[in-house]
This record gives sequence, structure tokens and C-alpha cells, in this order.
Amino acid sequence: MTLNELFYRAGWVVKGFEFLAIVWFLVTQFPRHKWSLFFATKRDMVSRELHEMHSCFIIAVCTFMFHVIGSEFGFYFLNLAFDRLPAIRMFYLAMMVNSCAFVIAVLLLHLLRGCAMSWAAHRCVTLTLLMLVVLLIQLTARGYFDYHKLKPLYATCVWIINLTSLAVIYRYPVQQTMMYYKSRKMC
Repeated sequence: MTLNELFYRAGWVVKGFEFLAIVWFLVTQFPRHKWSLFFATKRDMVSRELHEMHSCFIIAVCTFMFHVIGSEFGFYFLNLAFDRLPAIRMFYLAMMVNSCAFVIAVLLLHLLRGCAMSWAAHRCVTLTLLMLVVLLIQLTARGYFDYHKLKPLYATCVWIINLTSLAVIYRYPVQQTMMYYKSRKMC
């Protein structure tokens, strides 16, 4: 198994945890909010708490979807029968396009729904912009200068950014779950 395959498989563990955050929303918020969880607009969100919940749901779904799409595209481009440098260029370019599409999707979904961006949404967009910088550095170093010494630093940065994004996404569900159990203890 190559290092790329190992990272690909380990990435599915992160995606599994991202999916669990979506399941948490479906189990805890869907019974209360029904279909407004998916389709609420600004006039339906009457409190800051509802804006935060909807924003965190948007960011959880978008992160999972674009993480899955990005990893599949990346794995596909790395296994194409191109020469090494064109494959590397296509890989980093595809990852950059995926990251830009993620930011655009998050911003558009918040705009279309009239939802204020939560702390988690701001952090995930910021982390994605940081990922874009890392990808651009790698594209330049590996794709155009054939310089591969930054690969360990790149892998470390990607894992730190992905795990930080996961922690940011889990912040809301963990806080809400803790508040739920704390309120049950007081009753």
C-alpha cells in the first residue's frame, strides 16, 4: 500500500466522523424542526440560536459532501495514466477547484437561506482558504518546480486543517448535547 492509499483510507475515518455530525443533526434537530432543517428561510429563523443551528447544519453537510467529492477526485487524478508532473498539476488544481467550490457553496447557501454565518461556518471557510494557500504552494513546488521536499509538511498541514475542521464542526453538537444533559439533571 502506498502512502497516498494510506492517506486516502485514513481520510475515510475523518469523513465517517463528519457523517456522524450530520446524523446527530438528523436525530436531534429533525424531530423538532422537521423539513425546515433543510428548507428554512430568514423569516423562519426568528432567533440567533436558530441561525446558528441552521448554519452549523449547512457547514456539516457541505464539509462532508465536498470532502468526499475532493478525495474521490484526488484519488482519481493521482491514478490517471498521465506523466507524473501533469498528474500532480491536475491533482492540486482539482483540489483547489473543490476548495473554492466549497467556499462558494457555503456562502451561497447562507445567502439563499438568509442565514447568518455561525462561528463554525466562519472557521471552516477560513480553514478552507488556508488549505487553498497550502495547495497553491504544493502546486507551485511539486507541479512546476518538481520540488518534493515539502510533501511531509503538506501532509501534516492537510491533516491539521482537516482535524481542526472536524473539531469546529463538532463544537455545536457537543455543546448542545452537554446543555441537554445539564438541563435534564436540573429537572
